[in-house]
Formats: sequence, C-alpha cells, structure tokens
Amino acid sequence: TVSVTYRAAAMLANQPTLVLRARMRDTGRDSSPAGFPTVRAAMLQRGADGVFTGHFVIPANIVYAALAVADTSAQSVDDNAGRDWEILVSDSTGKPLFTALDQRANDMMGRNWEEGLATAHRMVALYPRDLRAWSWLRAFNRWLGKVGDDSIRVRDRAQLAKFDSMFTNGVASDADIGRMAWFADGIDSSIAAHWRARLMQQAPRNSFAVQWRLIAILDTLHQRND
Repeated sequence: TVSVTYRAAAMLANQPTLVLRARMRDTGRDSSPAGFPTVRAAMLQRGADGVFTGHFVIPANIVYAALAVADTSAQSVDDNAGRDWEILVSDSTGKPLFTALDQRANDMMGRNWEEGLATAHRMVALYPRDLRAWSWLRAFNRWLGKVGDDSIRVRDRAQLAKFDSMFTNGVASDADIGRMAWFADGIDSSIAAHWRARLMQQAPRNSFAVQWRLIAILDTLHQRND
C-alpha cells in the first residue's frame, strides 16, 4: 500500500478532489510508453491545511509506475514538470529490482533518453554481471551518439570479453545468445560473427535473429530496386 501526500500546484490547489493517475508496468512489458493505458490509481482529498492525501495498492505483478495528478475532468495535469513521480519496486534491502529498472528503461525509451541512460548506468552499477544491463547501456549510448567515444569503446570491449568468456564456458540460453550477438556487433567483429552464427543456428526464432533475417531480405529488395 502506498500513501500519497500532494501539495498542489496553483492550477489544482482549489479543487476539493484530485485524481492520481498512473501508468503501471509489469515484468512482461518491453515496449515504450506509447499505447499504455493510464489508470486511476487513487482519489486524493484536500484536507483543512490544503494538502491532498490518499492511498492505493500496487498490484502484485507491477514493478514500476509513473504517476501524475489531474483534476477530475483531466483538464489540468501536474506531471512533475514532465518527469512524472515514480515507484520502483525494491527487494527487502531497498535495492530496486532489476525488473523495475528494466521497465523504467523501457518507459524512458519513448520520453527521455538522457534519463534512460542514467537508468542504465544504475543497472550496471547494481547488477554488473547481468548482460541485459550492459545491453541497455550500449543501446542508450547508441541512441545518444556516444557509442563511438574512446572511453566507452574501451569499456564495452572489456565487458564483451568478460561475457564472451562467461557464456562460452557456461550455459547460454537462447536469449543470452541473442543479446551476445547484438552486444558484440560494432565492438569486435570476430566475436560478433561467432555469436551471430550461433544465434542463427541455435535460436532462429529469437527476436534478434528474426530482425537480422528481415534486414537481409530488405537489403536484397533494395539492391534489386524492388
């Protein structure tokens, strides 16, 4: 259960009741915020001191939520200056779950790449042995045009070598193979070719394999002026 205290912005201060709206993400979601429904999380009531309060329960499958406050007609909205208020579900020590950070990164993909990059940095700091965290970091660096920076290239090459050794000498799932092929691309051509060949052979239905096959088809069509 989450308790809410809201000191209203001027445009909402005179309302007797406000609506706390939320975009909630579960572990099964991996897309940008476009198309996600916004639900009414709670009704906030104004107290004698002008402060609004309320509470709501986070569903068991939810790991991340972005929140905003609106009047009952949804004509005036306070989204914390475009940043939203956020909830990340944590473990018993207060450490955000990997899945919570993962869904925050997904949410930031469509609205704030700089904040997405900050999320990826936090992921690799808290979960340094998780390839998914490093994949997010590389993705946001690509989108922000930073992937070619010398310091980032050196770090990515060193990290790739660690994961290459770990998965070559251990068990690699289809998802791991796909991520290795994607992560290695543009870092080390030899390692990338090895994992891409393994991906196509062992996990042809993996999303990365499907994407690369589609790109190859489109390239062929382009060459034929089709």
